[in-house]
Amino acid sequence: MRPKKFLLAVFIVLAATCVCAAKDSSPVFRVSVMQSDEHLFHESIIENLEDSLEKALGAKTKVEISTDSPETIKAKLKEGRVELVFCNSVLYRALLPYGVRDLATVHSDWNPNPNRADGAALIVKRDGEISSLNQLLNLKGPKVAMEKSRHFDVLYYILGEFETLKLDSEKFKTFLSENTRKSSELVKNVIQGKMDAALLPACFLEQHVVEYPSLYREIKVLNPLRSSELPCTVSTTLYPNWSVLITPNISMKQATDIAATLLTQPKSSDGAWWSVSTQFVGVDKLLKNLKVEQYSYLREWTLRRFFEEYFPFIILFGAFLTGVILYSCIANRLIKIRTRQLSQSLLRLSKYKKEFELVRRDNEIYHRMGIVSHISSLISHELRQPLNTISCYSQGLLMRLEKGPMEQGQISDIVYQIHKKTQGADEIIKKVRDFAKFGSRPVATELNQSIRKA
Repeated sequence: MRPKKFLLAVFIVLAATCVCAAKDSSPVFRVSVMQSDEHLFHESIIENLEDSLEKALGAKTKVEISTDSPETIKAKLKEGRVELVFCNSVLYRALLPYGVRDLATVHSDWNPNPNRADGAALIVKRDGEISSLNQLLNLKGPKVAMEKSRHFDVLYYILGEFETLKLDSEKFKTFLSENTRKSSELVKNVIQGKMDAALLPACFLEQHVVEYPSLYREIKVLNPLRSSELPCTVSTTLYPNWSVLITPNISMKQATDIAATLLTQPKSSDGAWWSVSTQFVGVDKLLKNLKVEQYSYLREWTLRRFFEEYFPFIILFGAFLTGVILYSCIANRLIKIRTRQLSQSLLRLSKYKKEFELVRRDNEIYHRMGIVSHISSLISHELRQPLNTISCYSQGLLMRLEKGPMEQGQISDIVYQIHKKTQGADEIIKKVRDFAKFGSRPVATELNQSIRKA
């Protein structure tokens, strides 16, 4: 019997183990909520979120909700240990590099516009010497209280306001004193003079004054800003309300079911429900102006920051450089064309010069030939007369000598005429030679003598 009892005991243990394993094997849906004590509608909206998730995911899925600091949420996203995040708009935009996307945003009777529903209030004693943000900065070492781990809401909101007003936000950070106490305790510290100022979330003061009606007689809000979109006095610009974020670990069906459930969920007991926020540009600008989170590179001179800071100038310089290069290319091209044309012109000029030299030489030859022809004609014309005369005298002398002896005087006259005509011919040759050398020249002439000679 003992072996049977032992086997029965083993069977019971195994069955219990299987049941426990089956029970523990149900899927777990992990939700991380940003830590923010005493925030307006915080508890009721988380309860509403939990009910909506259980309704959307079904009873078989176990929903685990944990309250975490922003740093813890980032660590969980890196390790893939969270499916849904519920946080304010600043943390949401800081988590964009982790692949999160907004699904739904808190909407309530208090804030009819979910795009402008969150901010911060900086309070001081009403009868104190601080009446503006600038005066607060000018004080020597003032103490400003803030809840611990509230960097992603009230701190960033007020620092963004300092940047907008062109005040020294870095100096203000040196005045901060992080406190683990709740916002209600920070208000008491300001009233009692333990702190010069305190940072509170939007609408906390209006909530708190319900319990302490005399509160407004003791404190005041610095840089008070009021809007018809939020019945609260704040010190900063208004930003979108808290949002539910889906992470890369969630399936498309789960995201669709959760979105449909949230957006159709009725109001909570405090008058809050789910809507959609569409304007996160202001939050992105806030983070960029503060140079934090994904914009922390702006604090150092990196290549990315250089391009973002001087992008218009880079474009202008690029356009100018492109224009210079283009102009240089066009000018170089034109220079090459003009150089080629000039080279061709010089070649043509050289060719024409050679042709001109040939023509000039030919003309010179023709000119010389003309001169020779002219001289030949001149010589033939001028020498013909004296030569004919000499020939006639010579023939006459010979004929007379054939007839018989002549007197010496007659012979002398004939020889003298021949000699005279010979000198005339020689004179003609000299004149032709001078003309060939020097051309025609004016010569002084006795006109009367020429006429009598003619």
